[in-house]
Amino acid sequence: MARKKILFTSLLKPVTEPRMYLKLALSVAQTSKYAINIIGFKSKNLPPSAGITFIPLFDFNRLSWRRFTAPIKFTIYLLKVNPDLIVVSSIDFQIVTITYKLLFGSKICYDVQENHSRNIRYGNSLPAAIRHLSAWLVRLKERIFIPFADLIVVAEKCYPDQMPYLKNRPILVLENKYRGTLAEEYFPIKEIKTLHLVYTGTLHPSRGIKEAILFTVRLQKHRACRLTIAGFSAIEGFREQLEDMVAPFPFIELIQEAFPLPYEEIVRHIVAADVVLLPLKPDKSTENKVPTKLYEALALKKPILLQQNPPLERICSRYNAAIAIDFATAPAEKVSEALNTTGFYTKMPGKEVLWAPEGEAFTTAVSQLLN
Repeated sequence: MARKKILFTSLLKPVTEPRMYLKLALSVAQTSKYAINIIGFKSKNLPPSAGITFIPLFDFNRLSWRRFTAPIKFTIYLLKVNPDLIVVSSIDFQIVTITYKLLFGSKICYDVQENHSRNIRYGNSLPAAIRHLSAWLVRLKERIFIPFADLIVVAEKCYPDQMPYLKNRPILVLENKYRGTLAEEYFPIKEIKTLHLVYTGTLHPSRGIKEAILFTVRLQKHRACRLTIAGFSAIEGFREQLEDMVAPFPFIELIQEAFPLPYEEIVRHIVAADVVLLPLKPDKSTENKVPTKLYEALALKKPILLQQNPPLERICSRYNAAIAIDFATAPAEKVSEALNTTGFYTKMPGKEVLWAPEGEAFTTAVSQLLN
């Protein structure tokens, strides 16, 4: 009997995006029950992956006119693949996906990776004059799309409360937990001569990266340390700003790309470090969200320097995994002392920080949809 086909798709996410590929797609691919296709943005390197076909259709700037022709290319490949289930990570292909469902009876799973409307409304990516209109239009498109979804997956527990039109729908919460195994041991910081700090992920002014750099410069005066910054920035001018900012400091290594770094490379940097920096400043767009980096640090038993944020502090307090500071104003001498004297990981994290149980829940939900 022919295997049923599942198509994962996103317009601006690369085909190897960690949640879409490494977590959702690989979870169902491991059952060997399905033929998996992933349509998305081009990726720097395509890994060999048995049972998964990558279709990197898109390659353009976010505001390019070619974005408006993307639904045509998507429609052509949608008809070629002829999927039994479409897992949608953005609503850019809303009309095409709904039409395909009505004509051919395919199932739809909407993976809500972000609260896009809230991000637009409270972010600074658009001029204030059009921010609220854009946020309203995104929310309207989601309200239209949601009733056609057979399953809704959300990446954050807070999304159903922030997006009330998701309620009374079949919702599965799958948080972006660590896709890997737990580290076997924790190595005490006080025994380390030169402390290796790491920041990984998106390089953006709102993520607190500048504050992390300036904090490291202050800390260096009281404790031998070095900082590795590994991530990507979609803001061309900001990349140059960071290069100029770190140039005077030989103890800061900047690894930045115009594309997201491979997930395996991100994990390697965290494994090699002694302390993970999470300087993300809480605001309305990030309220009650849990960054993937937090789960990665917990699973790998890395002490965390965390920007003060009560919801995240509560998670870390279960294991005594973090010191909460204000990166912009924290006295470096006191932080250095706290790093030496704090007994980190008095309780060890378990499977609650791992992706494996989330992947099993997704696989079960997919099986129920297609059987």
